[in-house]
Amino acid sequence: MNQKNYKFSDYGDASVLIEFSKVFSMQAWQKVHHLANQLLEENITGILGLIPTYTTLFNQL
Repeated sequence: MNQKNYKFSDYGDASVLIEFSKVFSMQAWQKVHHLANQLLEENITGILGLIPTYTTLFNQL
């Protein structure tokens, strides 16, 4: 993820949505799931939940 091809959006005081694309593509899906897997492997304190979709990753903090 060297290029900035994603967008962060706040969802209230305890959630963040990371959007990789407005439309489905296999590349966007792979980026979402790669990031979700990395975050799960890191077991970061404070991340309560991750919801990967086709083009976005929702993080509950």
